[in-house]
This record gives sequence, structure tokens and C-alpha cells, in this order.
Amino acid sequence: MPLPFFGAALGLAGLGASWQRAAGDDPNLLWISGTLAGAATLVLLLAAGDHVRRWQRGGGIAGAVHALPVLSALAPLPMVLMVLPIWLVPLGTGILSAASVLWAAGLAGHAAIAIRIWVLLLRRPQLLADATPALFVPTVGMAVAPGAAFALGHVPAASAAAFAGAVAWVCLLPAVLRRVLTGTELPNSAVPGLSILVAPPALVALAFGLLSDSAEGAALFTLISLGFLALAAILVLRRAYQAGWPDFSLAWWSATFPLAALANAALLTGEMTAAPAYDVAATGALGLASLVTVTVGLLTVRHLIRQR
Repeated sequence: MPLPFFGAALGLAGLGASWQRAAGDDPNLLWISGTLAGAATLVLLLAAGDHVRRWQRGGGIAGAVHALPVLSALAPLPMVLMVLPIWLVPLGTGILSAASVLWAAGLAGHAAIAIRIWVLLLRRPQLLADATPALFVPTVGMAVAPGAAFALGHVPAASAAAFAGAVAWVCLLPAVLRRVLTGTELPNSAVPGLSILVAPPALVALAFGLLSDSAEGAALFTLISLGFLALAAILVLRRAYQAGWPDFSLAWWSATFPLAALANAALLTGEMTAAPAYDVAATGALGLASLVTVTVGLLTVRHLIRQR
């Protein structure tokens, strides 16, 4: 299973968290969240198990962990470990210990990846010339930590992780925007990653809402995330017009989690502000995230069947 399958697990887990917030206590909708969380867990276990076997046979990723693209592809793994407890917490106090261990392992793993990325960037600043939105995954991804922080009692650590993620976003955004707006043409494999522009402000919006109960902060960054969604759509459509629509690859999974994060942020903002506009945005974002995830999932199945 290629490394992008970790992105598939993250997309499914993120969409499950969004559906859980949308469902509330409605049992007619909660099954959707549970199904997505179960699918995310299965994909994560399959992908992790496959790469452990490769590593044991000497054909895995052990020799390439210094490479920035590989670290970016691995980053969704610890992020999933931080997202899954959002679904586990409502199952009862008996499972909180296991959820807490998953969350802590995810945060520690992601922090290690982020530190390694920053060391690479500080030693080789020329890498920023080729920066794409995929760079946000291993650096800003820690901002998913607040999701289950209150229930697990990890608010200080989650606050620090969210702050680190927000600072990373602000620091890297100019280089990423310069690359995608004025740099050399992105390869086809990087085009789906343009949607990652949507995720950082959505995660910051969630952090504001969950950690500081700031409706104004959540609303502001949700609007910024919507703005980046419009920018990403324009960039993808422009590329499709100039060079044709990129062929399907597993890289399209990178479009799933950002849309799910935006839907979650809009849902939370709508709850906090009671503004109908955010409810409309949340419904649209959740529908779009679900449609994209189902479509990419079906295309992935077809892709795997054709490769056999």
C-alpha cells in the first residue's frame, strides 16, 4: 500500500469527526460517523502493517525518512491517532485511557516529524523555493490536537500544539503562495494538494472555538478557510483549462481532509454564533467533503483493481 494511503485514513477520520459534530445526538446520523471512523482505522492498520513488513524486509521507507516528501506523506499517520479519539470519547469512560494513549502517541509522533522538517528547512532553506501546500501537513498538522483535548484532559498540550501549528502556517504561507502563484508549474501529482490550503485556517478556527471559546476567532478563520477554498478551486480549474484535468492518483486523497476540516469549523462556528450563513456554509462544505471522499474512494477501488 503506497504512502498516500495514510492520507486516505486521515480523510476518512476527519470526515467522521465532521459527521459526528453534525449528527449531535441523532442516532439516525451517528452511524455515518462510526462507519467512517471504522473505515479510517482499518485503512490505517492495513497501511501501517504493510509498511512495517516492508521495513522488516529491507524494502520499506527506513532509508528515506530524511526526505521531505516522505515525511509529508507519513504525517497523516500521527494525525489520525489524534483525530480518532474524537470518536472514541463518547463511547464511555472505560475507553478514555486507550483514547488518551492514542492521542498522546499521535502528538508525540507528529511533533517529531515537525521538528525534523524544520531542521531540514533550516539547514537547506532553498527547499522553500519548491514549497507546495503539502508542506503544511507535517508542520501545521499538530493543530488537530484540540479535537479531543478537553475530554482527555490534555488542554495545555493541545494549546501548545495548536499554537505551534498556527505559527508554522503563518511562517510558511508566503513561501507556499509564492510557489503556487508565481513559481514553476506544479507536477500533476501536486495539483490535488492545492486543496491543503484550506486546512490550516480551518484547524485554527477549531482551535479558537474549542480552546478559547472565541466565536469571533472561529468565525474569522472559518471565513479565511472559505477564501482559500475559492483560491484552490480557481488554481485547480486554471490548471485543468491549461493542461487538462490531471489523471487520477492516490494523491487525490489529500483533498478530503481539508474539506472535512472546513466543514467541522463551519459547523462549530454556526453553533457558537447562531448565524444562518455559517449553517449554510457548513451544510455545503460537509456535502462537498462527503461527495469528494466517496468519489475518491470509488476511484481508488477501481485504480487498485486495474493494477492487479
